[in-house]
Amino acid sequence: MSASANDTVAELKGRPFEFTAKIPLAEFDLGGVLYHGNYFRFYERAREEFLSQQHTSYADLITQGFHLAVTESSQKFSSPIYYGEEIKLELSSSEIKRTSVKLYYRLFRNSELIHQATTTHALVKSEAGKFKLARFPDTLKQAFINIVRD
Repeated sequence: MSASANDTVAELKGRPFEFTAKIPLAEFDLGGVLYHGNYFRFYERAREEFLSQQHTSYADLITQGFHLAVTESSQKFSSPIYYGEEIKLELSSSEIKRTSVKLYYRLFRNSELIHQATTTHALVKSEAGKFKLARFPDTLKQAFINIVRD
């Protein structure tokens, strides 16, 4: 069973976070297919919603000078996403280290897996106008631990 935005932190432990949405028209190309570069916007929306549900909003991180910088990514396209479709994204984590985390995304149309991706993020903090690696605050680290993939 997957977690949804309505589940509590305790109920999330060890299960992926689910985010379901229709993607706005502006994200699609003239053929009505989601442009490949815009998948990253969908991942970002899911991460923001996940952190919000974990009581660790991205806005709060930014206020504290933190940012989750993407250091690596990969995508596997199995089937296009068409305008008007409702897509479910499952978000899970692994390789949680002092300053980085690997995130996994699985996109579904109904129950059909149509896309998979990974992003690796380093936590950085702005100090004197420069970004430096930073250790995860306990609350942020715990949020990612809650969705560690099996």
